[in-house]
Amino acid sequence: MSHHGVHDEHRLFPLQEIGSLAKPVWRIQALSGKPVSKDAYKEADALVKEFQPANGSRLLELLRKTGLEKEEKAEVKEFASQLAIAWQEKVGLDLVYDGEQHRTEMYDFAVKHIQNFEPRGYVRSFDNRYYLKQAVVGPVKPTEIYHLEELKTIRKYATKPVKIPITGAYTLMDWSFDEYFVGKVKQNGRRRREVLNEARRHFGIDLAKNVIRPNIKALVEAGAHSIQIDEPAAITRPGEMDLVVDTFNESVKGLDGRFTIHICFSDYRLMWPAVEKLENCAQFTLEYANKDLKELGTDAEHRPGFTTIELFKKNRTDFEVGAGVLDVHTDELETPELVRDRILYTVKAIGDPQKVYVNPDCGLRTRTWAVSRKKMEIMAKGTELAREAIA
Repeated sequence: MSHHGVHDEHRLFPLQEIGSLAKPVWRIQALSGKPVSKDAYKEADALVKEFQPANGSRLLELLRKTGLEKEEKAEVKEFASQLAIAWQEKVGLDLVYDGEQHRTEMYDFAVKHIQNFEPRGYVRSFDNRYYLKQAVVGPVKPTEIYHLEELKTIRKYATKPVKIPITGAYTLMDWSFDEYFVGKVKQNGRRRREVLNEARRHFGIDLAKNVIRPNIKALVEAGAHSIQIDEPAAITRPGEMDLVVDTFNESVKGLDGRFTIHICFSDYRLMWPAVEKLENCAQFTLEYANKDLKELGTDAEHRPGFTTIELFKKNRTDFEVGAGVLDVHTDELETPELVRDRILYTVKAIGDPQKVYVNPDCGLRTRTWAVSRKKMEIMAKGTELAREAIA
């Protein structure tokens, strides 16, 4: 397995997803025990006809029932997983994942599988969804390795290499209340802020070492091609970038795999110089389209959203960049030409086309599968135009 890139197996500008996709309405309704609506059933029927999964009629039979048993719900999830992979491969992605069809939500799913977390109430996240914020009340350890079954299911259906996202230790720490680590820090009349900072460091490093690393190790051993550590909380406290880096390094320490980091909706200038100390990190997957103009052009004036890419050329040339070329917060469709120009600007800014991957800004969970597919088809066409322009 290549640890520094998949270019030996793939063409220039490999295409990838960033993790989450929407849960299709038929999956949501079937799992919540509601009757599946006509429109949702029609969507599932169309997918079964298009991709002809083994025993696809079984999915339609399950969707006609109300009040599924536990095993039947697991079957529906598996069909959602299979179909998500099928349409991504048809679009032409080089690295695939099922878009979290087996998970609830990136924070909630993880903390449910870690000892000594207790719920404290709902908090609104950036896209107006809510998550149940939890408090750590004791030492952290996984109750089980929590992404392994998911990977086994995905590998049954994927013909392309699989990239698994895992919520990083820093984000799990930052999105939780601390009712344990702070009590273990020596106070000695120190300022409250100093004590809290030390507690946060212990909490983050313990999660990395005792929870995230065992999970990543299991995924590597089970054949995940690439593991993306998601850190949406990184840069929300610029003074803690060193801690983001230290938790990443602790998470992958001593492991022989291909690891990437995904940070979204941030001022990327604030990552430097801390990220120069990242170890065993092949790639940054970052959000750029959201800040960009819609006009064509490959100079800085037309690509204001992408200008921070130049920091990689200046500071650390060994990192690949997964450049976000699709805005995930709107149903509005980009054009292939706009995608092409965003890629060409990225190549110019980095100076090496071999270091460029192409992806949406972030997970597409707030868009329907129909919109996500259209966007990713445009991404694939635009990438083809960029390859032609470079050739």
